[in-house]
Amino acid sequence: QFLDSVPGVTSLAEGAGNNVVIIRNVATSTQEQGGAVTATYFDDFAMSSVWGGVPEIRLVDMERVEVLKGPQGTLFGRSAMGGIVRFISNKPDTETVAGGINTYVSRTTDGGVNVGGHAYLNLPLTEDLAARAVFYTYQNDGFLNNVELGLRDWNDESTIGGRFALRWTPTDSLTFDLTYIDQNTDAAPNWVSDLHAPGGNIPFDTKERTMVGGIRMKQGTHNQFGNLRVEKTFDPFTVTLLATHARQTTEFAFDQREYVDVTTGCVCDFLDDPDDHSGASNTDIIE
Repeated sequence: QFLDSVPGVTSLAEGAGNNVVIIRNVATSTQEQGGAVTATYFDDFAMSSVWGGVPEIRLVDMERVEVLKGPQGTLFGRSAMGGIVRFISNKPDTETVAGGINTYVSRTTDGGVNVGGHAYLNLPLTEDLAARAVFYTYQNDGFLNNVELGLRDWNDESTIGGRFALRWTPTDSLTFDLTYIDQNTDAAPNWVSDLHAPGGNIPFDTKERTMVGGIRMKQGTHNQFGNLRVEKTFDPFTVTLLATHARQTTEFAFDQREYVDVTTGCVCDFLDDPDDHSGASNTDIIE
């Protein structure tokens, strides 16, 4: 939501777990897969999705968000033609013990009850070593009804994740930052659809939020990031080493029947198995 408040920046939700960020209307596509032209970074580390969007990592215990309008290809490469979005987290602090917790309860119109919360803890371990941990969970009830299968409020979302960071400063000129992020989202597509019936098409009801499908559709992602940053200051320059490992596991099941005039059963997309499909991508970067 805060990205939409930046002039020239648009954030498109592609369902739970994945977004597309567009700066100055520069994009390869707003609907289909394509190469990203807006790069997203968590601290100094690139984040990307197998679908060309941005993993929807929940922003808890953050310092600030930076938007650098493009082109930024000279420093950040071809994926930064539109610009850069950087999420800067709060770093471990050796000065004091600190923590916080926040919870919420809400209700969705024509849906159910949503609950969730997040917490963080900063803990100095020695004079030059500190740890910082974040945990969050969001359980949001659905609001769509699958009239074909008789499922009400079936597109619920469950997100559980956290972040752990260590900062070691053995000298005033040398700093090690180690960060691990893990987030799992189990959800379902959030669109409504028509029903192609033998007697004619039955349109979806936007007020009742109805849709059809021969299967219980789902959309899940599991993101894991491990990042190491080493910074050494010399006089008069600084050397920085960055290393990251990213893994994204996806789980999708869609019924595309409404697009091909099939009236019964399931035209299943992303299914090798009648009940499940999973894929995984791994990325390693050293700079």
